[in-house]
Amino acid sequence: MVIVAIMQFTCMVVVRKGVLNPVLKVKEQMGEISQGNLSAEFVLEADTSEIGTLVQSIHETKQELKKYINDIDDKLSQMAEGKMDLTIGNDYRGEFLPIQNAMKQILDSLNSTLSQINYTAGQVSEKSRSMASDAETLSSGAIEQASAVQQLTASIQDISRQVNSTSADADNARKCSADTAMQLENCNRKMEDLTAAMENISKASQQIGGIIKTIEDISFQTNLLALNAAVEAARAGEAGKGFAVVAEEVKNLANKSSDSAQNITELIENSIQLIQHGTEVSAETTEALSLGVSSAQTSTGLVERIAESALQQAESLRQLTQGMDQISEVVQTNAATAEKSAMSAKDLYSHAEEMKVSVQQFQLR
Repeated sequence: MVIVAIMQFTCMVVVRKGVLNPVLKVKEQMGEISQGNLSAEFVLEADTSEIGTLVQSIHETKQELKKYINDIDDKLSQMAEGKMDLTIGNDYRGEFLPIQNAMKQILDSLNSTLSQINYTAGQVSEKSRSMASDAETLSSGAIEQASAVQQLTASIQDISRQVNSTSADADNARKCSADTAMQLENCNRKMEDLTAAMENISKASQQIGGIIKTIEDISFQTNLLALNAAVEAARAGEAGKGFAVVAEEVKNLANKSSDSAQNITELIENSIQLIQHGTEVSAETTEALSLGVSSAQTSTGLVERIAESALQQAESLRQLTQGMDQISEVVQTNAATAEKSAMSAKDLYSHAEEMKVSVQQFQLR
């Protein structure tokens, strides 16, 4: 019984050492593998036994898993560094084959997408650069246009003020011209009245000439009468001396009347000549005033037309000024919008360049 017990104990020790311990280590190793720890130490060596064959399988499984994991890690690390020109081999087997196919699809998709992004980024960069340049040109042109419109508006406002002043002057000139025309018409009527008065004076002078002729006849008759009286006084002798004195005084009076009549005749003739000359001058003046009145009426009509035209021009300039103000507001708005567009285009160009640089960091196929 003791020998049997010793043999059983020895057999148990041998079985435990040869079978149970390796099985426990295999179990422990499989636990590490199930936890993803492929670097855990596995001291068992393969042999021809069943346990040795299992150990060989475990070693091969770990090596195969490490190969796949290392390859995937290497490929993903290179992809993370931007190297997209990789090639995925065909040495994956079993359940790892879908992973290999998925990695191929990911690389193909990333290469295609990043190539398209790179091309698009280049196009966007070029277009945004051109757009930024055009926007700057547009902004500069809009600013210059706004400045020109402001200057034009100021010039139109100056012209409008001048036209308003001209319109006011034209209206005043129209009033003055109308007043002048009225005064010329009054002068024309006065000159007509003066001409009529000169004609009446001429007629009266002619009548006075007849009266002077009568005075001369009376003077001549009185002179004859004085002469006869002197002859009769001489015949009477001493008795006719007083009558002779009277006759002499009558003769002197007749001579004075004759001289005065001649002087008056000369004065009247001079007056008649002056009146005739004045009548001619008055007629010429009347004719000139008539022409002046006609010209003044024509001038008044022209001035009225000028005043109406100036008023219309002032109204047109006022509307033009309002339109230019609206255009100025629109141009200033366009200038501000163009400036904003230029800034946005610059920002877009900067972002496109950044995106292009970022995409160019990838090494594509």
